[in-house]
Amino acid sequence: EVFQFNLKLFAHLLKFPAVLPRICVVMLSVPGVGKNQFYNFIQNIIGRKYTYCSANAKDVIGDFNDQARAKLMICLNEFKNGHAFMEALKELVSDEIINTREKHKNSLKVNNFARILMFSNTKNPFNVEFRARRWVIMRCNPITASDEFRYEKNYGGELAENVSSIFLQKCFLRYCREFVNVDKNYNFEINRPITDEYLHLRQRNIPYIVRFIKWYYFKMIEGKDKKFTSNKFTAKDMYDRFCEYTYDEGEKGLGEISKSNFINDLDKYTIDKKKFSNPQEELEYTKNNNEKVFYLPTNQKQKFYVLNKGLCKDYLDWENINTELEGKEEVVKPEYNFQMESDSEEESDSDSEEE
Repeated sequence: EVFQFNLKLFAHLLKFPAVLPRICVVMLSVPGVGKNQFYNFIQNIIGRKYTYCSANAKDVIGDFNDQARAKLMICLNEFKNGHAFMEALKELVSDEIINTREKHKNSLKVNNFARILMFSNTKNPFNVEFRARRWVIMRCNPITASDEFRYEKNYGGELAENVSSIFLQKCFLRYCREFVNVDKNYNFEINRPITDEYLHLRQRNIPYIVRFIKWYYFKMIEGKDKKFTSNKFTAKDMYDRFCEYTYDEGEKGLGEISKSNFINDLDKYTIDKKKFSNPQEELEYTKNNNEKVFYLPTNQKQKFYVLNKGLCKDYLDWENINTELEGKEEVVKPEYNFQMESDSEEESDSDSEEE
C-alpha cells in the first residue's frame, strides 16, 4: 500500500507538477538505508534547478526561506525537533501561495508547487497532532543498512549506479506518465496509508478528554461497573468519573485539572439540545460536528450529560482510538447512526480503486 501510494505521488509530480498534493512523506530509519538516494533519483529526473535538500530546516521554513521558491520537491534531511517548525511546515505542505523572504530583502509571495519529503534517523522527529491529515509516515527496512547488504552484497554501490543511470531514469519517467493510473485531482490526503509509525506518533498527542471519552464509552458498554448503570450524570458526577479514570489509567499528570476546566473541555464534545429549534437542524449540526458524542436533554431542569453510544463508537472508530480497529483507520468517513442510544455496528464503507 505504501509502495503504491509513493508511486502515485511521484507519477502525479511528473504528470501534473503544478498541482499540490497537500501531504508530506516522512521516512524514518536507522542511518545507511539510502533515503537520500531515493531523493537523488527523483532529482535526476526533474532537475536540480527544481529541487532542494538541506539538513537545516530553516532554509525553507525559517525567517529567510527563499530556497522554497520555484521548487517541485524539497527534502528536509536529518529532520528532528520538528515541534519548533510545525506551523510553518504545515503552510509549506498545504498552502498554494506562501510568503518567502531573502535576507536583507522584502518578503515575496510565490506560488507553491513543492512536494515535501522528510528524512530522519530519530524515532520521534516531530509531534503528529491528533487530527493531522498531512503526514505519510513510514519506517524503512533496516536490513539494507546491515554489513551484509552494505559490503557483501554491495548495496550502496549498486544503488548509486542505478540512481545515476539515465536509462533507468527514462524508464521510470515513462512508466509513471503512461502506466500509473493517477488523476490530476487525486486526493492524497484521504487515500494516504495509515502506518504503525503514524499511529504511534499520533497516539502521543491524543487530547486527554478524548482518552477519557474512550474509557467512559467502554465502561458504559461493558456494564460491569455499577456506577455506570445510569447513562445520565451531573457535572459533579462526570468529574468524579474523570478522577476515577485518572486513577485507573495511571494518568497522574491529569490530577491538577480542576472541575471547571474539565467541564469546559467536556462541553466541547457536548450538544445542548435546547439550542435547536427542530430535529433536522440538530441532525445537520451533528453531521458536521461528529465529535459531539454527549448531549444535554431538553426536558431536564438540572444539567445532565448523556452519552450517545452510537455516535461515540463512530467517532472513536473514525479517529482510530478504538482498540478494536487493529491499527487501521477508515479511509471513507462512516455514515453516522443518529438513532439515540443505538449500539448497532455500521458496515464500514470503502472505495474500490482501479489500479
